[in-house]
Amino acid sequence: GLAAVAATSARPEPAARLLAAAIALREQLGVSATPDEGARNDRVLASLRGRLGEPALAALLTSGRAMSVNDAVAEAWSVVQDVTSVPRSG
Repeated sequence: GLAAVAATSARPEPAARLLAAAIALREQLGVSATPDEGARNDRVLASLRGRLGEPALAALLTSGRAMSVNDAVAEAWSVVQDVTSVPRSG
């Protein structure tokens, strides 16, 4: 998902928050991740842990789990704009 894309970008912090927000929302709705989604989430978390370190990742995951849906959508939109923007020359 978008968290996986963000995790490979220059901004891993939003990736951690978005992944945690998505996991929390699934839990609230009682919807389990598919095995493929679970494996992808594990890979993203491992990557983020390597880039951010455990203390920073834990804080970001806590922050993400507490996000409202509106805040998560706003953060996701920000990530989309960042990863799809084309540097302008000039």
